[in-house]
Amino acid sequence: MPSIQAQDTARSWSSPLFHVDPNPNRAYAVEVAAEALLLDSAERNRRTPENFFASWEQGGLVSEPVYRLPEAVWQRLNRHPRLFYRLHTSASLDVWVDHLTTLSDDQATNAPWLAVFQLDLLPEDSGDVEAQHRLWQAASVAPAVQQVRAQGPSASCCIDTLSALVVR
Repeated sequence: MPSIQAQDTARSWSSPLFHVDPNPNRAYAVEVAAEALLLDSAERNRRTPENFFASWEQGGLVSEPVYRLPEAVWQRLNRHPRLFYRLHTSASLDVWVDHLTTLSDDQATNAPWLAVFQLDLLPEDSGDVEAQHRLWQAASVAPAVQQVRAQGPSASCCIDTLSALVVR
């Protein structure tokens, strides 16, 4: 059966990676949605560029083992608290042959997802460069982000170059 697994973390300057195994097929396409139900093809009339992406709309099927969400798509979708995803596969790179998915339409509500943590809500910059560096290092993993947020308004700096951190 085909499979897709999102990376554990991603930073806003680098869109998320997905590890893909299209077997028994050789080509695939990725769908990413702001709501799980948008992965159901019956909901296609609710899909917009701000809440849904299908990789086949940007140049067809691919076969690489790692797929990176295009940066422009990431900038549109990373505003949502969660992103749901699934994989479509084909035996051919050119057309849908022996089409398989990791999730059927009627199972869309069971889609795997990424949580998107907004980091632009951290306290204002105090000008303390060392504290900024420490906070930047801490923000590279979700537990550290939660710890920084727990410090509330008393934290001494902020990261204004990051807008989101994604974790599974």
